[in-house]
Amino acid sequence: MKRVAQLFAFSCICGIAGAQLLPVQTRDSSGNPREGAGSRETVPVKVSGNVLDADTRQPLPAFFITAGIQDRDRVNFDWETNRTLFTQGTFKMNLTKERLPPGLLIEADGYLPQASGPIR
Repeated sequence: MKRVAQLFAFSCICGIAGAQLLPVQTRDSSGNPREGAGSRETVPVKVSGNVLDADTRQPLPAFFITAGIQDRDRVNFDWETNRTLFTQGTFKMNLTKERLPPGLLIEADGYLPQASGPIR
């Protein structure tokens, strides 16, 4: 039976990293700038926190985090294909908030995956 990892990531630090907005060029699937799409602004977001076993309250020795962006229907997330390994129950990440908010998916061997929900 898989155990549950409890996420304490969002009771820690989660917020806008400065007030500077960064321009982003909209691109097509080939990586070329889209005609007439112009640019949009993004906001850098720093997220950090702890990932603990829900029963023992001990930090997980190793876990993976995958970043994503909330889908257009605002029901799920479009997760990136790469994930990052973290150890000793702590993590720090830099995300980008565009039109739709980012989110995190946390996975560890022997545990059910947990998603953060939208990070505003």
